[in-house]
Amino acid sequence: MDINVIRERNREWIGCLRHACISESLHTGIYPSVTAGMAALESAYGMSSLAENHYNFFGMKINPRAIGKTITFWDGTKYTGHNCDDRRAFADYIQAGDYGSGFLMSLRHYGWNFWATREYRHAGVLNHVSSGLTAEEARNDAVHQMIELLPTYAPHTDIEGDFLYVRKVLDLIDKYGLWEYDKEFLERGGWDGTVPYSFR
Repeated sequence: MDINVIRERNREWIGCLRHACISESLHTGIYPSVTAGMAALESAYGMSSLAENHYNFFGMKINPRAIGKTITFWDGTKYTGHNCDDRRAFADYIQAGDYGSGFLMSLRHYGWNFWATREYRHAGVLNHVSSGLTAEEARNDAVHQMIELLPTYAPHTDIEGDFLYVRKVLDLIDKYGLWEYDKEFLERGGWDGTVPYSFR
């Protein structure tokens, strides 16, 4: 297939994420540029086997904190984690029924996963209140958020000690202009620090 056709297809696919990523970011505090960039990278622009067959667009494994617990999301919807013999298994969202609904379910758990995992909480994801920031401040904050979060998500470094995963996501954000997602996110008020989940 022609490389330009592939790039345009990828651009269209990632553009379809805009509304969902921004809406979810207003509640999770994770910048939509970061979310959309990670979805594209982890799912090969929605074409990976994990995305197509399991609607898992973020390469997420089963989170032990979800097993047997009911998670209440910011909009009042609930999800009960199922028992799983292999807690290292990738999460499966095929029960959503279709590709679009599966993406939204995967997106919900992507945000929840950062909040529920100790390493991510300690990395500072909860400290990035973005309401009131300028576009430049938000861009710096998003980069700082990536530096804190993504190494715990994929802790691979090059010989100079730089995090390759962070670099890949940043390159993708620049390539597809995903900073515009953050601009709209700020125009809609950004994140105000309200905790989006409850557990029982």
